[in-house]
Amino acid sequence: MVNSVSTLAQNQFIRSRILELQNQMNVLQEQVSSGKKAITYSGISEVSSLSLQLNNIRQTTNEYIDNITKAKTRVQPMQGILQRINDIAGDMRNDALIANSDALDATKGNGALKALAQQRLNEIVSLLNIKVDTDYLFAGRAAGTAPMQPFGDINSAGSILGQVAALNSSNALTTSTISGAQRYGAIKEFLANDITRQAPGGSAPAPYGFQGETGAPGGNSFRFTLETAANAGDTSITVTSSFDLPIPGQYVEFGGSPAHNATYQITAVNTATRTITFDRVPAPAAGGLDFDVAAGTAVNFSNPASVKSIVAPTAATTDITVLPQSAGDTTVLVLNIGDFTVGDRIEFASDPGTFYDVTAVDPDTNLISVQQHPSGGGLANAIPGSDTINITHGYAPGDTLITLSDVTGLSAGQSVKFSNSSATYSVVSVNSTTNQIQITAESTAQGFGLEIYLAPPTAGEPGGEITAQFGEKIPPLQVRIDNGINLEYGIRGDNPAVRKILDALFALATTDLTTSTVGGFRELARLAADDLNVGRSMISDLSADLGVKENVLDATEQRHKDFIVVTETQIDQVENVDMADTVSRLTQTQTNLEASYKLLASIRDLSLANYI
Repeated sequence: MVNSVSTLAQNQFIRSRILELQNQMNVLQEQVSSGKKAITYSGISEVSSLSLQLNNIRQTTNEYIDNITKAKTRVQPMQGILQRINDIAGDMRNDALIANSDALDATKGNGALKALAQQRLNEIVSLLNIKVDTDYLFAGRAAGTAPMQPFGDINSAGSILGQVAALNSSNALTTSTISGAQRYGAIKEFLANDITRQAPGGSAPAPYGFQGETGAPGGNSFRFTLETAANAGDTSITVTSSFDLPIPGQYVEFGGSPAHNATYQITAVNTATRTITFDRVPAPAAGGLDFDVAAGTAVNFSNPASVKSIVAPTAATTDITVLPQSAGDTTVLVLNIGDFTVGDRIEFASDPGTFYDVTAVDPDTNLISVQQHPSGGGLANAIPGSDTINITHGYAPGDTLITLSDVTGLSAGQSVKFSNSSATYSVVSVNSTTNQIQITAESTAQGFGLEIYLAPPTAGEPGGEITAQFGEKIPPLQVRIDNGINLEYGIRGDNPAVRKILDALFALATTDLTTSTVGGFRELARLAADDLNVGRSMISDLSADLGVKENVLDATEQRHKDFIVVTETQIDQVENVDMADTVSRLTQTQTNLEASYKLLASIRDLSLANYI
């Protein structure tokens, strides 16, 4: 009886040992075939948490490397494109300097320079429309849409070049240099206003060509139009488009030439009739339209966080005319030319209530160029000599400090757009004591201010004041390159550096040089050369900034790759087997298993008779 019980117990023990050895051998065979300690994380439960953590870190790091690789495939060609635009600006600046000097005989004309400027404009369009994979490099966040429209040619009335060329008739060049400054200013203002005429059967083209994102609070670049005329005092309009209509709380701004400066806040929208109801901002005693608006006028809807009125920067000053002036004159000889700046608004003591905008200042001749406000044209009436001129100063191109009615709710980092231009700026700082804000052009280093002048308000003129629309800054194109670190690398086709160069090329591409206009043309050429030089500097800054970011990408990529090597080693130690040791243990397990089989067989043959 003892023998039977003992044999049974031995049998059970050996069988359990055989099962254990079989399981060990299966695990070892899997490890030898896969090289891994276990096929699943549960198979290495003692280190599964560490293994999961290491694998997640490796996956995240590889995603950062993929992001960096994608960014580099865009940054590198962007560098090449910026360099080509810089070269174009440099070559055209040299040509403009020649045109501004005696080296270019006025009798030879400037047909070659004019044609070359048109070619360079369309080359820039092609450069800014280059894409990598499915993304356009200079489209901003709207990467799937070609950012630039063709500029056309000067003989096409529906194209931007044709519309800029049409400004020649209303801004004639003469032998006076001031006419060149006036023409150049008119071209820049036309482009910056972003208010173009609709071509027959088509839509109004964008002046600077850019049709991607416009930034905040820039809205949609006057892409809506009035279906029917509206009159002063009206509180609603009807637009032609039935899609993408605004919502209450947004703002409406009217185009025109020149632009109307008042801003209105939307109170109701009837999508069935396409009717927009609004209140004036800031609200006067009666809150309707300040002016008549013709059918077909461009309309822009935007979404700023607040709207503020612009305050004249300094108190009014006075000056004196030198000679009598005739009705219709567009230039006035003044006593102290240093009192005047482009953007000032003036009134003659002999003709009170009629206002003029100063559009050009020539310190060499003491001439100022004036345009009746707001209707345009020259002097409304004759002005006697030695007449007193009352000057209300505005803000000149390049100014960075703007005074507002108040700065409540404003903060650095916001975007701001003024109602006389489509350009957006960044708020650098806010001074609540002086009610001033410091601005800089979007996507530029601190110091680049207004693109065009801001005229001061005119007392008693409805809709005359310029307003500032503030909104949150749209995040730039960026990529996550590390934990909590995003690298901004996008450059839009409407970057201020590009716009500065385009201003000059448009002027050169649409202006003729003749013996009767040599003074005006040479002044225009000088101004174009100045802007091309500034534009090159701005492009160089962009390129240098991209170079720094490319170095950051390279260094970060290498650091991630080094980290991957370390992580792979750690994962190997946690998950992978020592193959030589595992094969040795597998062999030993097989030997033990065979011995156990033999022992189990011998127990089956064991009996008392055999034992005796």
